[in-house]
Amino acid sequence: MFDRLLPHISPTTLNIVCVCLLAMIHTVAGQSSTELTTSDTTDTLTHITYDYKSIRGIDQAEQCTGHGLLKALDYGLLVPRKTIDLLLTSAGFSAVLIDEKKIIRKFEDVFYIYDQKLGWYPVVNYVTGFSKGYGISLFYNDGYFSTKIKTAYSNRNNWRTKLETSYTFFLSNYLWKTNLSLRARRDDDNRFYGIGPNPQSDERSPFQNSSSEEFGVFYQRRLEAELSLGFRPSPDWELFFSTTFRQRRISDPGRGDASDIGQVFDINQLSGFASSNRKIYNELALRYDNRENLRQALPGIRSETYVATSVGLGGDRSRLFQGGSDLTLFIPVIFERRLLVTRSVVNFLINLNDRQDIAFVDYPQTPAFRGISSRAFLRSDQISWLNSLEYQWPLTYHLRSHIFTDYLLVAPDAVSFQLKGAPWAVGWGMDVHNPYTELARFYLSYGSEGFFARVSVGFSSRYKDRSDWR
Repeated sequence: MFDRLLPHISPTTLNIVCVCLLAMIHTVAGQSSTELTTSDTTDTLTHITYDYKSIRGIDQAEQCTGHGLLKALDYGLLVPRKTIDLLLTSAGFSAVLIDEKKIIRKFEDVFYIYDQKLGWYPVVNYVTGFSKGYGISLFYNDGYFSTKIKTAYSNRNNWRTKLETSYTFFLSNYLWKTNLSLRARRDDDNRFYGIGPNPQSDERSPFQNSSSEEFGVFYQRRLEAELSLGFRPSPDWELFFSTTFRQRRISDPGRGDASDIGQVFDINQLSGFASSNRKIYNELALRYDNRENLRQALPGIRSETYVATSVGLGGDRSRLFQGGSDLTLFIPVIFERRLLVTRSVVNFLINLNDRQDIAFVDYPQTPAFRGISSRAFLRSDQISWLNSLEYQWPLTYHLRSHIFTDYLLVAPDAVSFQLKGAPWAVGWGMDVHNPYTELARFYLSYGSEGFFARVSVGFSSRYKDRSDWR
């Protein structure tokens, strides 16, 4: 019976079942040793306690003897059992071995000066298979005015820098915010996998017949200047309008490697490769977030809806209309700070000038997908749809862990989505934070693109992926 049923179960279903089972096991096991309520401080991130004397949620399974089949199953499930045990015991071990209260305070003493108005922090970004980046961020915050400069460097062809200044003020009893940001970035390891849900067979992906590579590597230089005005009519709602000048230059590495984009694709037929890419981008975004604290694991709803137009300048004759939504639900599971998080991100793009094809770098991207680096243009098309399911729980006040599954779909229109061959990933990660923001994050994943690891310190979290222009 099972051998007939399993082939019909999709990877999405298996991923969701895995996350739900792990969440149930972790929650139930956590109750077996200590009876807790939603107000218990060991399961909250708003009431600090450091009296961790016992490791909760550990029940050793009784050894099975005398039955060959059960014994074989016991050995076969050894690795999954040990993995779950590691997840369950990590909270206790981290609390016993780390006095994180002192560590975080030491961080603040080192990184903040001048009454915490002036500060700095290191910038580190490590992802498997891509260049590593190291840098520094300097910031100043004095009440309603703040400014920040951040830079990271890998090599002379891979670096980034950003200058951002913002001012918050009250007008007609409402809160307003202006923001000006300037960004410059150069990358030598961007990967393009083609256009469409099945790029190898899509005519918009002009693969070279002589190439067997899955993707092509290209160089990219970008400049951006953005001015935005935000308005908050109520504590949960925000309305933003922004206008941005963007310039992008793309080139073939020309190294003669088999992975160079000119060796993998016919760049003369690849839309937007040889043409100018200079645009004015105007966007209107509406955001809603009813969580008590936007930086910590708390129940609630977070959503964002946006519409935008993009108009080419000079030799760029493109006219694009873009829109989308990002909806996340934070659902408490037994305890208020143990959350089942569901996220759905949809982006679409409409070409308003049929005489010019959409440049391959202008298609919607989804950096929130955790199966590969955001520098990989893994799937590109006029509609992208990311579905994510995640279970979060606190390890200590400053340390949070999560398990997740992501599934990414793309299509030229709303009726052409295909589950077969779509990228997917499952994984586990942790993040370190203070009461105000994330400080660092780490995760491991496995999926359609293989194993992937990321460690980042000082970079923004996955929130507002779309506005973090790639």
